[in-house]
Amino acid sequence: MPSRMVAAGLLLLGISAGVLAQAPSPVAPELRSPDEIIREANRYWLEAQDATDQTMRGEAFRRASELVDRALALEPGHVGANVLAGDLFVTTNRFDQARTAFQRVLEREPSNYRANLGLGRIWLAARSPRQALNFLQAADNVASGRERAEVKRLLASAYLALRRTNDAVTAAEEAVRIDADALEGREILVEVLTAAAETVGGVDVQRVNRALDASNALIARAVEIAAAAPWDRGRLARIDAAYQKQLVILQMLHNSFYERNFRNEAMEVLRAGTGPEAAQALSRMGALYRRQALLRMVLTEHDALLLAETAVGDQYDPRNVEYLQNLASAHLQLRDLTSRLLGRDLSQDEVMRKQLGEICGKILAVEPHNRFAVALLEQMGLAVPGPAEPSDETDTEAVGEQG
Repeated sequence: MPSRMVAAGLLLLGISAGVLAQAPSPVAPELRSPDEIIREANRYWLEAQDATDQTMRGEAFRRASELVDRALALEPGHVGANVLAGDLFVTTNRFDQARTAFQRVLEREPSNYRANLGLGRIWLAARSPRQALNFLQAADNVASGRERAEVKRLLASAYLALRRTNDAVTAAEEAVRIDADALEGREILVEVLTAAAETVGGVDVQRVNRALDASNALIARAVEIAAAAPWDRGRLARIDAAYQKQLVILQMLHNSFYERNFRNEAMEVLRAGTGPEAAQALSRMGALYRRQALLRMVLTEHDALLLAETAVGDQYDPRNVEYLQNLASAHLQLRDLTSRLLGRDLSQDEVMRKQLGEICGKILAVEPHNRFAVALLEQMGLAVPGPAEPSDETDTEAVGEQG
């Protein structure tokens, strides 16, 4: 399946089974000093962050880990080695080990950005925002460039957990200003604006509208990112999360139009004159639910496609023509639904065409005159290998019906 990161359990530092599609750069055996070793380890760490293939990602993590162990064996207190060790431990949720590594760094460099940021993240994960705040503020004092966006996002989360909503909004808005392309900043901004809209007296409609504007920007950016890689399930899932955030806000807006009882709970009676606005909120919710339903159909097709791919894997039944045709049909279904979702024609997408061409090739290797495969190749304008005349060897339906 194109550009899909298959979920796999990562052992220790992300090792997953399978042959590397493209192995990371080999470990240089001549490295001797801890500084040289950690420079190489950081290169693998960056490769792991950028990898779209899960197996390559796991291998890069493994090699970075091996190099960190080598550096720490030579110099246990080495700052760079402990920083990277902490980052690797955080990635695999080994927070106690990560905390120890980062604290070693701060013993030598109290203002180290990555160590303070890492400890702030750990304390946030432990639901201890007050402790996190100290480290995040220390990281903020030395952050530069886009680093500042990351620490501002975490600061917004800490402030929100401490119910310092104004500070949370300010930090989140700064994160978006610093890095407008990042979804993470827009996500936390929507969260803090939504939280800020809930007041003791009910719902602050002005703040709800600010949250709606922010959620519209979040959805637009999420769709833009997904459109650049339409077969990436993870990117599509971010759209779903953005939809869900906006549904919460629209529900808050709709509730704000109702009378309140003595416990400040919404009653079933609209406030006078608010009927049209309440109806508009309901209409927007309905439209969004429909878009979300289409998106979730696409996500379900990704899951079905994974099963179809597995069925024809080398360990299963790779020459089963029925299963191969099912796989091709699943690709066609995914293509058409994704086209509807993103509002663009993906019939000529080269990644998808290549996938379908390879599947048809496998079918024709088993049944050289298979009608389904021949028709699909001709429909895409691709060459039909070998004899192209259909025969009665298979009785498949038309490609249009299967797709």
